[in-house]
Amino acid sequence: MILLIIILSVLLIIAWILFAPLIMRVDTEVGDYSVRLPGIIKAGIRHKEDDIYMRARIFFVPFRIRPSSFARKKPRKRKPGKPRRAGSLKYGMMAGRELLASFRIKRLFANIDTSDFVLNSNLVPIFMYANNKRIHLNVNYMEEFTVYLDIRNRLANFLWTGIKYQYRMIVKP
Repeated sequence: MILLIIILSVLLIIAWILFAPLIMRVDTEVGDYSVRLPGIIKAGIRHKEDDIYMRARIFFVPFRIRPSSFARKKPRKRKPGKPRRAGSLKYGMMAGRELLASFRIKRLFANIDTSDFVLNSNLVPIFMYANNKRIHLNVNYMEEFTVYLDIRNRLANFLWTGIKYQYRMIVKP
């Protein structure tokens, strides 16, 4: 009985990881660039003066990573790899297109100034046409640039696309 409870709880955790929304946010106004899998992972990029670092939290355990600490002095020598098959690039491009199509825009707000009055004026009707409930695009003439983007996906979509295109590469070379 206890073994059954343990197996079911592990399966529930795996199902939560696969089907929970993966939330990616970009907010230039407050400097929030983050990726979240609610209850499991939260990672974001922060910057202080001249240094950029990544703050992450995995299962409520916080830590920081500084990319500058991983800078290498000497470049690595590359090993010669196996040559790619001709169809692998085609299937990779198809998989990438399908993954991009699986992302859902929850909210997009952009307040853009291109510093060119003519281009700004040409963008106004295009942005007016593109606006809807989730997407709000705005052109300003005050040299302000802010973007708020909230897109979502599920890890199951990544896994399913990877399995599907690996199968296609093996079966239909």
